Amino acid sequence: MRRRGRAIAALGAVVFALCGCSSESRPLPVVDDIAAAIAAVEAADDTVMFREVNADTEVVRMFVSSTGGPEVVGYLYAEGTLLGPAPPQSVDPGPVFAGDAVEFEPESVFGAILDELDDPAIERFVITAADDGVVRYEVFVRSERGGVLAVQISGDGGVLGVVPR
Repeated sequence: MRRRGRAIAALGAVVFALCGCSSESRPLPVVDDIAAAIAAVEAADDTVMFREVNADTEVVRMFVSSTGGPEVVGYLYAEGTLLGPAPPQSVDPGPVFAGDAVEFEPESVFGAILDELDDPAIERFVITAADDGVVRYEVFVRSERGGVLAVQISGDGGVLGVVPR
C-alpha cells in the first residue's frame, strides 16, 4: 500500500510539472472491447500467442506471433468487427502471452489515474509480456504541453510506477 501511495504521488507530481489539464471530459480507450477482440483472433487461429494488445479511443490493435520469433501479424478490432490479418512484419524477437493470461477490470483499470489527475488525456492502454511471461499493463497519458507518461498499473488499476516518455 505504501508503494502505491508513492507511485500515485509521483504520478501527480510529474503530471503537475508537465501540464495544466483542461476541464473538458475526454474519451477513454476502448478497453471494454479487448476481451472480444482477443476472442475473435483466437477463433480465427487457436494457436496464436500475443506480442501486444493495445486500445486507443477507437480501436483495439493486436500483434500476434505463435513463437515469439521475428515476425508478427497484426489485427484490428473496431465496433465488433475483426480486420486482418495484415501481412507479416519483421520485429525483434520478444516475449508472448496467451489470451487467457489477460486479466484486468475494464471498469476500474483507469480508476487511480482518473481520481488523481484533473481530466487526464488517456491515449492508449497497452498489454505486453515480460520475459518471464507475466502480463504487464501500461496506460499512456499525454499532457497539454506534449509530454507523455507511461503509467504501469495492475489489473485493477492500481498504480505501480510512472515513467516520463
